[in-house]
Amino acid sequence: MKTKERGSVAIIVTVTILFIIIILSSFLVYTSSRRRAQLEETEKISNSYDGDLEEVYNEKLGKLNNVTMIKGAPVPQKFYYVGGTIDTGIVISDNENDKEKYANSTTVGTDLEGNQYVWVPVEDISLMYKEVAEGEEIKLSGTNVTVDGYSLQRIRPNDNVVGVPPGNSEKNEVREPDLIETYDFLEENYKDILGYNSVEEMAQDMVDEYNEMIKSIKNYGGFYVGRYELTGTLEKPLERPGTVVMTQDLNVYYLKKACRNLVNNEYTKSTMIYGCQWDEIMNWLVNTGAKTENEINVDSSSWGNYNPGTKQETGSNNKYMANNIYDLAGNHWEFTQEVRSNNWVVLRGGSYQYSGTDRPAAYRGNNTPVYGSEKDTTRPVLIIK
Repeated sequence: MKTKERGSVAIIVTVTILFIIIILSSFLVYTSSRRRAQLEETEKISNSYDGDLEEVYNEKLGKLNNVTMIKGAPVPQKFYYVGGTIDTGIVISDNENDKEKYANSTTVGTDLEGNQYVWVPVEDISLMYKEVAEGEEIKLSGTNVTVDGYSLQRIRPNDNVVGVPPGNSEKNEVREPDLIETYDFLEENYKDILGYNSVEEMAQDMVDEYNEMIKSIKNYGGFYVGRYELTGTLEKPLERPGTVVMTQDLNVYYLKKACRNLVNNEYTKSTMIYGCQWDEIMNWLVNTGAKTENEINVDSSSWGNYNPGTKQETGSNNKYMANNIYDLAGNHWEFTQEVRSNNWVVLRGGSYQYSGTDRPAAYRGNNTPVYGSEKDTTRPVLIIK
């Protein structure tokens, strides 16, 4: 009897061991198969990117940490969604008290406490930017600093210019980024105002910032533009309704410095608007139906403070708002970072001293960077890091 019991126990133990072995084998096969699939997927992802895969992961992780996606727009850390939509203009503020104040509205009021910016989607960056071909070298005018790419201008039917690559200062056409040797090479401008030790240092910083701007647009699919013409003071600039900071008794170098003083942290930095970004704003207004091609390029009188008129506080009239952005048409000329020939910085939008047909919103004017006028100002943009 005991012998039979021992035999039964042995059979049970053997069966149990075999069962465990089968389970372990199946698990190992499953794990091996899953790991193999993961490796294949990793290799596929790695092959789809140039460079090191770890850099790709770090870049994607950094993007996720820098922004929160709200209603289709990336809201940077230390900023808060206020209201609006992708097609009517998503407004953000750097003051938490403004958070979601107009969350259920397409139009956002001006009664906010913080500096405000509006999201401009960019559908196809190849229409605003051209990479320099491998083996080709393009230098900024008068320097040895080379560029990785440059702006493509959206030349409209009534436009009065042609776009060229950087380094063509001898031509009476527009380009970006680039220097104008007549004024940028003066120590009183690049050193005394902007704080650079040399022209080469300023030129390299110009290229670096431009590359950051383009990278930000590629990563996030658009950019934030100041909701108003620049207000506050040169030392404490603001993006709120109020009296506009003008170049009267000053020059464009002070405006550029003021734009950079708005914000610079680990997530976001500010700078003066680029010409290619102004073009994208005009295109976005047309694509969303906010304005027609005629209203931005032929006659902007219906939505801008034009002649006969006087300069007004920016953000003071809802008639002059488009997609939650104020005073893109008229009021003050706005300097961009686009330059022309060897003497001019390009301005956009027209002013109260001109008519809406002579100087519509998309029009390119130009002025010397050191000439101060009560009709000239600028507008900042954000670069998300």
